[in-house]
Amino acid sequence: MAKVLTTTEARQGTRPKAMLWVLVFSLILAIIAGFLLAVGWVSLPWSPTG
Repeated sequence: MAKVLTTTEARQGTRPKAMLWVLVFSLILAIIAGFLLAVGWVSLPWSPTG
């Protein structure tokens, strides 16, 4: 039978460094997407420009 993990035990499986890299990577992607939207290279499907 599988052992039920508490929240604290489950969090210990994820290294803090891994969570930091996910945060940094997602921030970089958000900055790139915002830049492309601002420049006009990418348009949202619901945006009126077209």
